[in-house]
Amino acid sequence: MLPQHEALEKISRDAPAWFEDHDRREIAETIDRLRRYLDDLDISKESALVLQDDIRGRALARSDRTNYLLTIVAAIFLPLGFLTGLMGINVGGMPGVDNPDAFWIVVAGCTFILAFLLLLFKMWKWL
Repeated sequence: MLPQHEALEKISRDAPAWFEDHDRREIAETIDRLRRYLDDLDISKESALVLQDDIRGRALARSDRTNYLLTIVAAIFLPLGFLTGLMGINVGGMPGVDNPDAFWIVVAGCTFILAFLLLLFKMWKWL
């Protein structure tokens, strides 16, 4: 619409002599109306950009929160998974194979690690 606006202004400035007064008024009114439409389009465009930035910001915040929670879960379960995986190896010479309380010792160790990680996260204000 901007080229139409410029063309109408050029016609208004360089109007031929055979244009009548009412033709010049109609062109001037059309130019004014078109200028208002262009202003409305600019305002709508700016509003759309602001909304787009807001939506992008909300999506980024949601993604950050999800990544944060996944990091917490991984930090808790990776050491526990490593420990239980290591103790699950069926080879000779594993500590606690002959001890009937070895299972409960491993469970207590995992519970201690979990409690330590949770305490550490609270101190760092992650939870």
